[in-house]
Amino acid sequence: MDKDEKLHTQIKNNLHSIRRQIAELESLDLRNQRSQELFLALFISSPIGIFIVQNGKFIDVNPQFENLIGYSKAELMGIKSLDLVLPEDRENVKNNAIKMLKGKRTQPYEYRAMQKDGSLRWIMETVTSIQYLGKSATLGNFMDINERKLTEEALLESQQHFWDLFENANDLIYIHDLKGDFVSVNKRAIELTGYSREEAHHLNFTQLVAEEYIDLASKTIVRDIFKGHSLSYELDLITKNGQRVPMELRPRLLYKNGKPYGVQGIARDITERRQMENQLRATNQRLQDIIEFLPDATFVIDQDRKVIAWNRAIEEMTGVHKQDIIGQGDYAYSVPFYGIRRPMLIDLINNLEAEHEHYKEIRREGASLYAEMFTPAVYGGRGAYIWSKPHPFLTLMGT
Repeated sequence: MDKDEKLHTQIKNNLHSIRRQIAELESLDLRNQRSQELFLALFISSPIGIFIVQNGKFIDVNPQFENLIGYSKAELMGIKSLDLVLPEDRENVKNNAIKMLKGKRTQPYEYRAMQKDGSLRWIMETVTSIQYLGKSATLGNFMDINERKLTEEALLESQQHFWDLFENANDLIYIHDLKGDFVSVNKRAIELTGYSREEAHHLNFTQLVAEEYIDLASKTIVRDIFKGHSLSYELDLITKNGQRVPMELRPRLLYKNGKPYGVQGIARDITERRQMENQLRATNQRLQDIIEFLPDATFVIDQDRKVIAWNRAIEEMTGVHKQDIIGQGDYAYSVPFYGIRRPMLIDLINNLEAEHEHYKEIRREGASLYAEMFTPAVYGGRGAYIWSKPHPFLTLMGT
């Protein structure tokens, strides 16, 4: 092959190589063009706010970013991205963004962005390094989490409110598991029992209950709450120093995912109430004793017109023993006097205008009434004329 032919072949091969390179470049340009078109489509239609920052300033944002922040793209161009971040959150945003851009493992970070109208919106953001128009840039995803954060804050506030009520309640409040082991107790429980929180968490409910109430605590209450009964119980609690404290207890079953997992109880110190009840019982007993030995026939009825006292003198007059009439209502007290159930003078004490054809004359003396009448059923049916003087609080033989 002569020199000219070799040159011709070399040129031909070079041209073929150039055409192949041109074809490859054209193919690469097409792929780049398609890639750019795809990126642009995603950039514009993304439901997440997207922004591009160079040298700390916005150079591009998508429509969703504009919607979230309230500024137009034109207004944002050239503005520092940190200017949209609440000042208190800027250091956190800056540190997290640096970690991400350095490729360090970190979670998306949250902050409060300032919108154009001055309101704040919670944002969750991620950033990554890219090349944009031949220069290093930052691509960011800008996601609205405002509703979630507000819900979390409301929940946190509600939990704090509940804790304040729980911790500062005047009553003892506790939670124990289904075995009776304490899980949580409030400040009042610590003050009343003398046990610390840590000590209480190693105690079982039955360890605090007086011995005579163990069956009530371990059987009756457990049975009732599992039956869905909402009842109150009285028992004595034994404190750390051995003091006995009477308590009124109202427990309820706690559920999680439809299954019981524990018991919450509210217990109130009823020491003062017990003392008052004891004093009242003692006073009532003294009153009963006084009534019992009064020389006049005397009985007492309550607001439901049931007999609650019936002394010896009235037993002798009527022949009816107290055990046969105490607790009886529906005018049962009139039968020993008249042989039938009917209103008596005692029933007119608060309603003198009511029918009283059985009495010829009734006089009022202060809070009492006074009348004389014939009662045919007394003394074994012999009958007798008697006087009656009922009083609103203590009724003397109130016929």
